[in-house]
Amino acid sequence: MRIDLDLLKRKRMTRGFSIVEVAKRARLPYWRVAAVFHGRSQAPHTIKEICRALGLDTDAVWLDGNGE
Repeated sequence: MRIDLDLLKRKRMTRGFSIVEVAKRARLPYWRVAAVFHGRSQAPHTIKEICRALGLDTDAVWLDGNGE
């Protein structure tokens, strides 16, 4: 499983959200969200919640499937 990290980063920047803001909106710990944006984690549940917080379709982020 791989995600389109550039898409996530672009969406975050377009929305004007910091990683802290995304974490709050996703109701996840900062460290977990930061790990995704720094390329250290691709946990499906975390990706799903980040996408929800950014208003992004989860399927658009997964490069090779839906993460399940």
